[in-house]
Amino acid sequence: MAARRLLHGHEDDDEYESSGFTEEESNTLYVLICFQSAIAIICGLFIVFSYYRFKDLQKRSSELVLLVTISGILCNVSYMLAPDNKTGSAQCTAQGIMMNFWDLSVILWTTFIGYSLYCAVVLQRPAPSRLSMHLAVWGAALMLSLVPLATQSYGDGGPWCWIAGKRPADVAFRFVCFYVPLWACFACNVFLYWKVASTLRRFAVLAGNRGGEDKLTKMANNMRWYPLIFVVAWTANTFIRVAQASFKGYNQSYAFALAHVIFHGSFYQSVGNFFAYGLNGPVRERWSVLIAEMRDSGNFCGLLCSLQVPNDRDENDFDESVPAREEDLEGRAGKSSLASLASQAQAVKKMPPKGDTRCGEEHGKDPTTTQPAALEAQGQEGGN
Repeated sequence: MAARRLLHGHEDDDEYESSGFTEEESNTLYVLICFQSAIAIICGLFIVFSYYRFKDLQKRSSELVLLVTISGILCNVSYMLAPDNKTGSAQCTAQGIMMNFWDLSVILWTTFIGYSLYCAVVLQRPAPSRLSMHLAVWGAALMLSLVPLATQSYGDGGPWCWIAGKRPADVAFRFVCFYVPLWACFACNVFLYWKVASTLRRFAVLAGNRGGEDKLTKMANNMRWYPLIFVVAWTANTFIRVAQASFKGYNQSYAFALAHVIFHGSFYQSVGNFFAYGLNGPVRERWSVLIAEMRDSGNFCGLLCSLQVPNDRDENDFDESVPAREEDLEGRAGKSSLASLASQAQAVKKMPPKGDTRCGEEHGKDPTTTQPAALEAQGQEGGN
């Protein structure tokens, strides 16, 4: 015991292993954690169900969203494990590793969504292969989650088991293994979405027809919500951890632990992803059609049956350098999916330059009004 206290640099080993909260305080924190995690899991399960229920949504871009969602579900499950904040216990260590691994996985997958859009819209080339993305995400998350084991740093993290915060090495690992990668991914996402949005706005100017221009401008404006979800989810959480690292004793403060649970980053990230990805235009449109069909037929078995929705798009929307024409159904939905950004932007980019009369001459049309088929069809629809 004395050797262990010397190794960890603590005079009181029991104090190090205890969370410092009363039983009532611990129960309150745990109930609140379970309540938030349950909501986040329900939101995630809705996205997963929608993905498998509507076969035409099973495309490359939706697959990345599915991976984000599954990672978020498993992360919130790890938060719901029964609390045991004793450093060195198998349960505490397992919870800490799981939380760090799945939280990092969510963050890294959102970054690859942004990078896939960047490849499709800005670089006009296929996104990285599935294998390379899986190796990058799971490999980086696992490596960063295993590093704290070298110094037995998993333990009392406040309201749950995570990287303990009493030793300088523990505090360093909190930032090196989580918060620095977190905000590095945020900076990368801001750059990627800014470049995609700027490119879409430039394409909107080239579009010429009012319907196509409005649609691309709206897409570009919608891009700002994805980094905003990130900021809302993790800013307060990060400030709390910085305060705990800066002021002695705050790691055992019940007020700080309660604030940390209330501003639980994983919870807000999961709920934000639900609104951004699970309730986007194409998903809402398909649910509207399904609900109308069940209401008209009075039969709710359709909830588990295949729904036939017209779809002319190429399922490999991030793999093809020239995606197929955007489906009219997604155009009516009001808010396009991630894949539609690439599809419509590339349609505009491949339009003839102003003054080029070849297309108009071939079809006997006024060359000043000739547009790519995708934007022309959607422009007509927007004008109805």
